[in-house]
Amino acid sequence: MDAVRMRKVAPAALVAAGAIACWSAPALGHDLDPPPWERFVPFTTFQEWDFNQPGTIPPDGEAQGNWYNEDPANDTPLAIPGIDVNWIADLPAAGRTGLYEGLGAGQTYIDFEVPNWIDDEPLKWVWIQISGVWGTIPPPTVEFITGNEAGVTLEGVFIDSFDTVPGEHRTEWWELRPNPDFELIRLHLPAGTYVDQVVIDTWSFPAPGAVGLMGIACIAATRRRR
Repeated sequence: MDAVRMRKVAPAALVAAGAIACWSAPALGHDLDPPPWERFVPFTTFQEWDFNQPGTIPPDGEAQGNWYNEDPANDTPLAIPGIDVNWIADLPAAGRTGLYEGLGAGQTYIDFEVPNWIDDEPLKWVWIQISGVWGTIPPPTVEFITGNEAGVTLEGVFIDSFDTVPGEHRTEWWELRPNPDFELIRLHLPAGTYVDQVVIDTWSFPAPGAVGLMGIACIAATRRRR
């Protein structure tokens, strides 16, 4: 970890930043289901991958700056494909470009390394959007999220998922408590599925009580409006 980031950020009043309002972050590209909190403010991260080339790559989406975190000059998120996913330049029948195909055996996943804020906030939400083509077969899913806090490995807890466009776009919502400073997110691609964009947002909470309840209420209201 870069020495610049080895510090503890003092808790901030996110109310002032607007992060606990019933916020609907603006959509970017085919970022169809943005998180219900404000992007590009302290204690949030954003990263978008469009997979325009194969291999281990930083975010390469079309969004503002491709990613946002505490120290973007030194802490670069990465997508790391397993050896059993196949990158293809285009899928003409679906009108898609830059895709990973699940081959159905072995290391059929993409790992995402997400550097995060060094802070004392106790709770983190992770909002993962997956776009591609899978039709009626089992979709790509997040296999696990892990982090490390004070030498202790933390496991993410799945909260919910939403099929924004069945067969083409879905969202998963996870929680980490305590809140680590770095996440590893593994996306599993079943055989016959294609993924052409992944957008990951995170938000660290200043308090797990009232703010968390407010956030849940906002998400419920947002879902009712869809």
